Amino acid sequence: MADGLVQIAEDVWNVRGSFRIGGLLDIGTQATLVRQADGRFVWLDAYALEGPVREEVLALTDGGAAMAALINTHPFHTVHVASFHQDFPHVALFGTARHHALFPSLPWSPLRTEDPALHERFAEDFEFSVP
Repeated sequence: MADGLVQIAEDVWNVRGSFRIGGLLDIGTQATLVRQADGRFVWLDAYALEGPVREEVLALTDGGAAMAALINTHPFHTVHVASFHQDFPHVALFGTARHHALFPSLPWSPLRTEDPALHERFAEDFEFSVP
C-alpha cells in the first residue's frame, strides 16, 4: 500500500499508509488531519510523514507551523509517536496512559485523551466519546 493523502471533507484529510506485521502482512495504517475553526490543524493519531504525503501536509499547514496538536485517540498507534514529535516538536502532544508509559521522555500534555477536560478544550471542533 502506498502512502496517500485523501481529502474526505472540506477541512479533513486522511493519511493512509503501509503497516506490515512481521514484514509480510500489510494491514495498513491511517491518521487524520483536521483544520480547526481557528485555522490551525490537529492530528488524530500519529503518523510518520514521508515523501509526497509529507510535502502535501507541509503545504497545507504552512510548513508545519499551523499544526497545533496531536491527539492519539486510542492506546494503540504508538509506532509513529516519537518520529512525529521529532519532526514537529512544537506540536502539543496528547495521549492515553499507554502513550505516556511507552514514551515517558516526550513532553506530553498532562491532559490525557480520556480526560473530559481535553474534550472540553477541543469541543468547538470535536465531539469525543470514550467507550
